[in-house]
Amino acid sequence: MKKYYFLIGLFVILDQITKKIFENVNFDLLSFFKISYLENTGAAFGIFQNGTWILALISLIVVVVGIIYFKYYPLALSFLIAGALGNFIDRVFLGYVRDFISISIWPVFNFADIFATIGVVFLIYRLYKEEKAYKLKSHRRK
Repeated sequence: MKKYYFLIGLFVILDQITKKIFENVNFDLLSFFKISYLENTGAAFGIFQNGTWILALISLIVVVVGIIYFKYYPLALSFLIAGALGNFIDRVFLGYVRDFISISIWPVFNFADIFATIGVVFLIYRLYKEEKAYKLKSHRRK
């Protein structure tokens, strides 16, 4: 279990360091991929603009629920908790989230967003596999 706590810490540190490195930095890497610093007071796709405190509360709830279920899905929840904590830190201490990765077809995002997304994908996969195994086991009993 310690390795997953380490992973959470590592991901949060990586997120915070990259946000600091790319603060106020803007440049094109490729025609579709840019570093484009943005201070985001909302969530993805421009929703909940100026909803810093409600989004911080949602992040905190995600962390608490993640901790409760951590022993069942440690890898998935390591990613999800780290992502939620990374953006929570920004919202509480800065009043906005620092985003800087820009891909032309997607809103600007950061490493915390990547970690949270990976965590959700892993969690959905694990829950799907468990449901499939449960149905198979139930079917055998009949």
